[in-house]
Amino acid sequence: MWHTAYSFQQHPRWGLHAKPLEQEAADLLANVSLAACLSTLEIIRVTGADALTFLQGQTTCDFREVSEGHPRLGAHCNAKGRVQASFRAFHWNGDFLLLVPKGQGEPTRAALAKFALFSKATLSLDTTLAPLALLGPQAADWAKALFGAAPAPGDCVANENGLITALDADRFLILVPSDRCATAIKNLQTLNATLAGDNIWWLSEMRAGIAQIPVEQSEQWIPQEINYDLVDGVNFKKGCYKGQEIVARIHYRGQTKVRAFPVQIGPVQIGPVEIGSTQNDTAIAPGTRILDAAGHNVGTLLNTAFVNGTTVRGMAVLKTDASESETLRLEPNDACHVRPLPLPYAINN
Repeated sequence: MWHTAYSFQQHPRWGLHAKPLEQEAADLLANVSLAACLSTLEIIRVTGADALTFLQGQTTCDFREVSEGHPRLGAHCNAKGRVQASFRAFHWNGDFLLLVPKGQGEPTRAALAKFALFSKATLSLDTTLAPLALLGPQAADWAKALFGAAPAPGDCVANENGLITALDADRFLILVPSDRCATAIKNLQTLNATLAGDNIWWLSEMRAGIAQIPVEQSEQWIPQEINYDLVDGVNFKKGCYKGQEIVARIHYRGQTKVRAFPVQIGPVQIGPVEIGSTQNDTAIAPGTRILDAAGHNVGTLLNTAFVNGTTVRGMAVLKTDASESETLRLEPNDACHVRPLPLPYAINN
């Protein structure tokens, strides 16, 4: 949808970009304001009279709190409490929308649909909306110009231009009707907004300490291991849902010894020609193990984002006692160092 509205380039791994990936990443890390048009997220639409009660019994968040004014982070777990998919949930025009990483749309829709057979709830992949992120010090001003108001962190505002939510003071996520993508680009250009693409969105998520479950890591981690209990992605008072007994037991016994951390990885020796090649993708793919100095497995990569030709950032699940180590490396490359970065929130077991 954004392709038809603007001359973006499409990278096979890192998604849309308007400028060279390294320049967009440098701008974000330097706190330059950017408007990121996104192609690496998918939307599942849940409709029907039983949509709320159905989702309430399937996911970690409390869907009674998901309204047109308030989105929620959440996860769908298997019966063993392991996260099949993570999402941001919205309520708009009577329907619920689940925003998931690209590749998770159909698997998640299918996994949920198995339990919707006896409910008045229908699940489908939605292509009528396109995600857009406003990031940086000017993001709130751009939000006001586009929507007439910038919602407070955690709130949503909706009008004919789409649905906008403030993730924090300088991060806004918008769902734009597909027939208004060209208008959105024109309005952003009028505001002199610098356009960018997917990679900086994932970098911003990592800086915010938000982990997402790619399809390659589906059903590997419980919600606490990706910090969803720390970022309001789990409600421990909502009642039963699939996997709830195990998630609650671990919570009340305080047994979480693994957490998600942003990490910086390098040198990865990614050159301008080789970016996205099979060899380099394999070296930093989701599921790649992280080892300590003794060669013990202490973590696993969840997500990665491009920084420059020798550096990527990622979200990784690490043993908490290894989260400040300076000797971590990426398997199988001993020379590829993994440096944990601080989280923007406290870890509380």
